[in-house]
Amino acid sequence: VLRRQVWFRTFYVYPRVLPLQRFSTVTERSERLTQGASTGAVPDFALFSQLRAYRAGESLHHLAWKKFASTGTPYIKVYDTSAEPGVAIYFDLRPTENPGLKALETEDVSVDILVALVKYYLDRRVPIAVRAPGRSVYSFRGSGPDGFRRFYLSTMELLFQPTMSPAALYRLDKQTGGYQSGSAIIITHLLDPEIFSTVDGSLAAEAPVGLILNRSGQAEGKRKTVVPYLYSLGERGADIRFVDGPENIVESLERVVQSREK
Repeated sequence: VLRRQVWFRTFYVYPRVLPLQRFSTVTERSERLTQGASTGAVPDFALFSQLRAYRAGESLHHLAWKKFASTGTPYIKVYDTSAEPGVAIYFDLRPTENPGLKALETEDVSVDILVALVKYYLDRRVPIAVRAPGRSVYSFRGSGPDGFRRFYLSTMELLFQPTMSPAALYRLDKQTGGYQSGSAIIITHLLDPEIFSTVDGSLAAEAPVGLILNRSGQAEGKRKTVVPYLYSLGERGADIRFVDGPENIVESLERVVQSREK
């Protein structure tokens, strides 16, 4: 019996690279007001530098309360910057609830969101960390444009599988010292109460957790059950963005949820 030799080749399909023109979290916007900073390094709140006079309209997150109590004059704490990541992204790798091709589209949208954010921050030399729970924890750190190729190639390691919530990994990192960023963002495609509770519980913290919810493929009925709660979080200061499909990723990321859907 003659058998023909068969050659096998593996083809990798990499995600799109979508150009973001603007994106910032609540914490970053607050820090720019407080520090007078533009894009770039983020203040390290363990590295106190000096006090300066409070300016009307600034965030009160870093008000020197003891100084205010003793003098009656408001002062703001100013911090030095460090090389630690300025933004930490926690990425949800759990399977979608959709079957077949709908599941693939949902996964693709989530990865496209992640790639767009990482490129945006690296291009602006903002230190960034990406963490994603799986059989082993995916981890990336970078601080400049040169790191993007390394990150981009590593997206092949992002395999959707049954695993823990990114909110659980965020809390674990906080407990063990693995989280040292100025801002944290969770990207998810699931209507997960644990994630919503984490965002809610962080509102009183110096660095609230932002949420990007990929709603592509979500059933309208399920979506409507949580939308009012998520808008209430937005009205209380949470940084929440909805992405409804592959066509409007950039537009959605550049717009923070501020008003309720009709």
